[in-house]
Amino acid sequence: DTISRVGSMETMYKAIQFYIDEHPTLLLDLMFLLANRCDATRAIAILRKGGNLTELGMLPMVKGYLLKMQAANVREINEAVNSVLLAEEDIPGLDASVDSYDNFN
Repeated sequence: DTISRVGSMETMYKAIQFYIDEHPTLLLDLMFLLANRCDATRAIAILRKGGNLTELGMLPMVKGYLLKMQAANVREINEAVNSVLLAEEDIPGLDASVDSYDNFN
């Protein structure tokens, strides 16, 4: 809750990295808290690099956040959602995503 009162954007991005490193199970909660305050494109870049689990990084752990942010139809968000859905082999979900949000490569 304290992070929502922080004025510095850099501190918010550092918090994302901290949660990736120290509290990954709470990462989704943090992302929902920061959803309207931080740049989703930059957050996705941090999440992709974090965790070193796969090429998707921590994106699968924040799928709910990505789906919420997809309403903006931003290319980076759409590509992140589509990558997660593809990795999960969620073909109906991927079809729905591609049909509803056309801004992707």
